[in-house]
Amino acid sequence: MTCRALLAIDVDDPAHVALVEEAEQWVARLSGTLDLIHVEGGKYGFGFVTNPNARKLLEVEARQMRQRDETTLDALLAAMDPEVRGSASIAEGDPVVEILAASQKVDVLLIGTHGRLGMSQLWLGSVAEKVIRKATGPVLVLRLNR
Repeated sequence: MTCRALLAIDVDDPAHVALVEEAEQWVARLSGTLDLIHVEGGKYGFGFVTNPNARKLLEVEARQMRQRDETTLDALLAAMDPEVRGSASIAEGDPVVEILAASQKVDVLLIGTHGRLGMSQLWLGSVAEKVIRKATGPVLVLRLNR
């Protein structure tokens, strides 16, 4: 039986390439496959806009952002070793909720952290910390050094 792993990434974070490479090494040690998930926490949402002209412009922009994110995920998958390459997906909603829901379908969840402390963590929050606290399965935390 092969291990199926899920890596939660933020394609807008400049460290996402290094994170995927690190996760790929871990999964190769497990002789597993690596899936990727990127969660858009409202990036495409604009339901509050009622002006039809503004809404049309935002819809075009949202489609372009989504296509860019899909292209980035496709490139990340293409760069992976075929032995560990899984699939990639984009989810919309609360990142913590979506990552935890997707993690129910895999053997292990991998997530990156910048290791921020103090006021930086307070202001920026920590998706990784919330996921770790609420996860029901194993989580491997990969430290991102920038």
